[in-house]
Amino acid sequence: MVSNTDLGFLALTLVDLKRKKQQKKKRRRSKESYKMRNRFTHVHLLNFLRDSEPEDYRNFLRMDQESFDYLLESVRPDIEMKDTNMCAAISANQRLSITLRYLASDIDLENLKFTCAIAPQTLEFIIMETCSAITKSLKENIQPPATTDITEDEVVCPAEMIVGQDISEDEEGPTNTASAILENDSDYE
Repeated sequence: MVSNTDLGFLALTLVDLKRKKQQKKKRRRSKESYKMRNRFTHVHLLNFLRDSEPEDYRNFLRMDQESFDYLLESVRPDIEMKDTNMCAAISANQRLSITLRYLASDIDLENLKFTCAIAPQTLEFIIMETCSAITKSLKENIQPPATTDITEDEVVCPAEMIVGQDISEDEEGPTNTASAILENDSDYE
């Protein structure tokens, strides 16, 4: 016969097993190396290169120190994040240097994560956000390449591109080519 002590022990064991089975496995928020990104990052290397090896710094980012500083100050308001209670934000300096390194080399995100200790998904977001900020801040300085393959009839009036309407009409109907606009501009001479 089974004693009451044995039944009590068996009941406690079953309750304990059931509780362990119901407990969900705790997920890791991030890898340990990502938590220590301030220690395992390329920023220390960049600071060293900036101070002692300017040519290597230029080779690493494909940009000299002055250009980097100018670009950083122009995009900083758009890419700078604030620290949270959970983790420290990735600095604007680090965001820009990651993006420039990615654009300057043919390294993929899986390999880039080892130089900056940031997850590939986060790297992708940082790179996209920083590229948008660069485009936004340097919009006035960016000029599309001029091509010589465009004929005069294919040129669209800039006003039509902005407004989306034809700006001149004659007997043959609406026109928006550069030659038609130049012909109609004789009134201003």
